[in-house]
Amino acid sequence: MWMYLVLFLLLTIVSNLIYTLIYSYLFKEKLTFEWDKVGAAIGSFERIVMFIMLVAKEPLLLTVVLAVKSFARYGNLIPTDESVNSDYDKDFGKKYIIGTLYSILVVFLVYMFVIEKGLI
Repeated sequence: MWMYLVLFLLLTIVSNLIYTLIYSYLFKEKLTFEWDKVGAAIGSFERIVMFIMLVAKEPLLLTVVLAVKSFARYGNLIPTDESVNSDYDKDFGKKYIIGTLYSILVVFLVYMFVIEKGLI
C-alpha cells in the first residue's frame, strides 16, 4: 500500500517541484501561482494517466493523452488575430513541449524503476 503512495507522490508533488526548478532555470522567470496551480494539476493528471496506461500494457493510449492535451491547448499554441493583440505568450510552445517531454520522461523513469524492482 505504501508503494502506491510513494508512486503518487513521485508522479505529482515531487515531479512538479523538480519541474518548477527546471522551468525557473530555463526561462529565468518564476511560475505565477495561478499558472502553477493549473499547470501542475494538468501535469500531475497527465503523468498518473500515462503511468496507469503503461502498467496496463497499453502504451499506444499514451498518444490519446498527448492528443487531448494538445487539442485543449491549441488556442495557446497557434496565434490568432485576437491572441496577437492580447497577452499571447510567444514562448508558450517551447514551455509546452518542455513540460510534455518532462512528463513523459518522469513517467518512463518511474515505470522502469518499478518494473526493475518488481514492485508491480
